[in-house]
This record gives sequence, C-alpha cells and structure tokens, in this order.
Amino acid sequence: EWRIMIRYIDIPQLEQALYNQLFSEILNYWDTFTPLPTFMFEKCYEHDKEITHFVERQSIDSISNHNSKILDEFIKDTTPYFKDCPLTFGLVLMKNPSFESFARFTPHSDFKRELGINILFESGGSNVVTETYLVNGTEPSVYLKKYGVSYWNHNDLKIESSEVLLSNKWHLFNAGKAHGVANIETKRSTLVINIPENTKYFSFDYQNQIKNICA
Repeated sequence: EWRIMIRYIDIPQLEQALYNQLFSEILNYWDTFTPLPTFMFEKCYEHDKEITHFVERQSIDSISNHNSKILDEFIKDTTPYFKDCPLTFGLVLMKNPSFESFARFTPHSDFKRELGINILFESGGSNVVTETYLVNGTEPSVYLKKYGVSYWNHNDLKIESSEVLLSNKWHLFNAGKAHGVANIETKRSTLVINIPENTKYFSFDYQNQIKNICA
C-alpha cells in the first residue's frame, strides 16, 4: 500500500540475535553523539508556542563493520532482489535534550535524497508520530544546500497526515515530502539503506529496480 509518507516492504523482520547486535551498536553511537548546530534551526522555531525543546539530530552517512556485514548477508539471504546488490548503511539519531517535555524535529524535506529504505530501532517515546505537511508554495525558513535539506517553521505549514511508525519493520520512506517528527520524549534511532540520490518514491518498484540503482 502506497501511503503519503511510507510503504512497508517485505524484507523480513530482523532475527532477534541480529537485532540485539545492531541495537548494541546503535547504543555505542549515542556515546559519540554530535548533533547539527542548533543555530541552523533557530528560525524554524521562532514563535512556536507548542514546544519547549527541539530535537537534536545527527546523520551518520556510513557505518561499516562486522554487524553491518551480517545485516547485509541477512537481507540478501531473505530478500532475493537484493542478492547481487552492494549495500551500505547509515544511521539517523534524534534526541530530546531535556527528557522533561515533548520535543519536535522541525518540518523539512530532503531535496537530494527523496527515497529512503529505513528500519526504526528506537521510537523515542510512547506516542511519537511522523507528520507530513502541505507546503503550498511556502518558502523554507532555512535552506541548507550543503546538506540537501530545506526546513520550515511548523506554524507556517498545515499537517497533512500523521502516523506512528512500526519498529523493526522495513519501509520505503518519502524523504522528499515535507515531514517532521513530534512528541519525542527520549531518543529515536533509524537505520537506513543508502541508495543513490534522486531516486523517486512513488515511481520506485523496489523488487525490479533495486539491483539497477545499487549497481
């Protein structure tokens, strides 16, 4: 089912032993967590009365070690169309700096990386939601060409949809759509299969195209 933001796909859930290994690895990355400088997002949070804190975020473009090689083998063994595809993995970390009240990561869109293949490890709370927004020509508050991302003030946009993502379930993610994350209480971590930039979400037939884009 194609939804506005995500489509769950048939890569099997991770076996418990592998899940535990990867989760331990993610916990190690929290020890060296280095978020993007907050000044980048200050304009996005002006006049936003709904939140006290905004989320600290770090993207790790590539992780390559023993556990990621095991994950590579697991995916290729369980999902035939990945068999001949060289896979690399990244990590997205979000953290509520206060743990005392809900935090939000501001609406943004990835204009270089429209499509992601992701799996959620830590949800970040009991009611964390991924929201999509209607931009309708509203200019971004912050445009970071270096990172390939545009950011908006939450109050400037209208929420289009809201969804709680399932943990340990692979999904296609429409990163090119304006989206944000709300109600984060603690820490949220997502593992990402890296795929080439400019791959389109709605036109992507992952069973037939995955070998071509990874070649």
